[in-house]
Amino acid sequence: MTDGERTATAVVLSLALHWLFLNGWKPDATTTDGAETDDIVVVDNGGMEIGISLATSITLEQSVLPAAPIEKASPNAADAERRREAMTRYLDQVSESVHARRRIADAGRHLVGNALCRVVIENDGRFSSVAILRSSGNTELDADAVKAVRTASGAVPRPRILGSNAISIALTIKYQFGL
Repeated sequence: MTDGERTATAVVLSLALHWLFLNGWKPDATTTDGAETDDIVVVDNGGMEIGISLATSITLEQSVLPAAPIEKASPNAADAERRREAMTRYLDQVSESVHARRRIADAGRHLVGNALCRVVIENDGRFSSVAILRSSGNTELDADAVKAVRTASGAVPRPRILGSNAISIALTIKYQFGL
């Protein structure tokens, strides 16, 4: 292959991938094999799925399912926006609560890793079904991540506007000690 052919192939591949991402395709956070999707979370709230990015803080990114157009003046649109805002604030508070409960003592060691945990948030704010979806590569960090999630259970009151359905999330717990 010549340099020109390599460049053309790279441009075509880049355009195809950008087209896929811009048209709503998102990789599944539970089936990554080393790809950079550590921070993508899928939330299931009574049939409504929402993509969440945990890169810095939790923010609503875009709906995974195609959404029907909603008129701005509709009362349902205002309710949906309030629910989205409440969900964003709530998940941000949950993430902060879990991260505040990490208890690994670094003792000069280099402990770096991201543990991906599946958590089901019940209607009263308690967590159930806590499990590691993807290991950080360090059993000590994984155990601490599960303990931090269980300790944070019920610490953040769940807003009523989110309804009574259980919310299933995948939460990345990040560790960077001794860097």
